[in-house]
Amino acid sequence: ELLKMVSGNQINDPYETSALAYSFLMKLQRFALNMEIDKKLPEPISKALLFIDNQYANQISLDDIVDASGLSKYHFTRLFNKTVHSTPIQYLTKIRINKSIELLKDKALTIEDIALEVGFSNGNYFNKVFRASMGLSPGKYRNNKLLISVDHLIMD
Repeated sequence: ELLKMVSGNQINDPYETSALAYSFLMKLQRFALNMEIDKKLPEPISKALLFIDNQYANQISLDDIVDASGLSKYHFTRLFNKTVHSTPIQYLTKIRINKSIELLKDKALTIEDIALEVGFSNGNYFNKVFRASMGLSPGKYRNNKLLISVDHLIMD
């Protein structure tokens, strides 16, 4: 139903959009909770995810993530893709963008400060990655009054 409304350009109000999205997410949550999930993440993937979650603010590379897993690079990247449905670097970027969205709420922080705090090497690269992920620059995101605040980003 929501897909039909969106594809038909029938939703123009951001509050209505938010309410419909919330309803969809709650139905999805109910479905997920009712599913029998008996698969556990493989230990090397759990180690890598924990490493990324704890070290995202530092300059880490794929080799660092692979080292945390204890697997060979080839085997790790194949298993990570199969399990997490993204590459390790895509996952790292998602974590960094999510954290930057939280920090953008603090107008005392500059874009450069935020970039460095979430692990990007500089503000220009952060701006490029943020724009590719969100469709607008961090500054425009921060100042756009029409956008409803995003607390967590889910990327494909």
